[in-house]
Amino acid sequence: MDPYTGASSYRSSGATSAGNAQQNSNASFSGDPWSASSSSTSARPTTSMFPLKTFLSFTQANVSAASKKILDLNTALSNDITTATEFALDTADITTLQSLVSAISTSPNALVVDTATYTLLEKLLDWPSSSRFPVLDLIRIVAIHAPISGLLFQLLNNVSPNPSASQKENETNAMLALRGIANLFIKDAASLVDNASEALETLSIIGIDGLNKNARIAVATVALNYSVLAVEGKLQALAVAHLLDLIAALLADNEPETIYRAIVGFGNVVYSSDKVKGSIQMGTLQGLKSRAETLARSGESRTKDAVKDIVAKL
Repeated sequence: MDPYTGASSYRSSGATSAGNAQQNSNASFSGDPWSASSSSTSARPTTSMFPLKTFLSFTQANVSAASKKILDLNTALSNDITTATEFALDTADITTLQSLVSAISTSPNALVVDTATYTLLEKLLDWPSSSRFPVLDLIRIVAIHAPISGLLFQLLNNVSPNPSASQKENETNAMLALRGIANLFIKDAASLVDNASEALETLSIIGIDGLNKNARIAVATVALNYSVLAVEGKLQALAVAHLLDLIAALLADNEPETIYRAIVGFGNVVYSSDKVKGSIQMGTLQGLKSRAETLARSGESRTKDAVKDIVAKL
């Protein structure tokens, strides 16, 4: 099984109380945890599912596979005269990488990203686009265990398509980068507040047209996670406006998992509108409400349930 591809499905079990809680995006699955072919069928709660206060994440990890691929690619970069000087890892870098992998494998809950490790991750993110996919996956794994939100905009750079790269390369890098961004919320959500507007504007400008299904699910997860910050009263109105723009783009998709996560994000904004620092355009909310109602008529039961709650609030 290729550790760098796949998808996941998620269904909310209702409102939770811990703002920094974490839910594994594949937690409800048996069998292949990256398949989107099934979802939870738990009974609908008697009260509203909103607001959802749980960050979603992508936690399936094969850190050894990612590390091995990085070292293999490093050998190739070292042996190429055009890349050796700029990109090859030195002995200290390799030692740092090995220590990081060992820490994740043996004591992940105690993982500390020191200066040497952080500098290594930044260096790896500057690798050629064609060699970057295991780096992005490693960062996704690290973000599960330690705060590394300072890498947000380098990750966002990998969501934008590289005109000199192949479609597959762009899609893979974007998907892994978006999963990494979703995971940043697990340990470092507070640090994502100040630049939320810029990050959400960037994502809304990029849109979803160049993303494959798995990447669209990932960006919907990022949108949902930002909506949790709105529930916590931490987002300015401008950030929420960009979040709604992103949700609008996601609601134009035809993938049920993408649609559902986007609708949950929309519901969070609706249910937390009084906590937003500034005013939200009611016209925007009503437009998204109409789109959500249209999707619910032909959508899954979980989508219908979520939209029912949203309509009741509006």
